[in-house]
Amino acid sequence: MDRMANACILIMEGTNCEEETKMAFEKVGINAELVHLKQLTG
Repeated sequence: MDRMANACILIMEGTNCEEETKMAFEKVGINAELVHLKQLTG
C-alpha cells in the first residue's frame, strides 16, 4: 500500500520562507499546505 506523506507548514505574521519550504517538500514528493496559525486557534 502506497501512502502519500503530508506536511502542514504553519505561518503567522513575521515568519519567512514558507513558500520556499512548501516547494522543498513538494520537490521530494510530499504534499504541503500552508496553514495560518489562526486557522488552528480560532
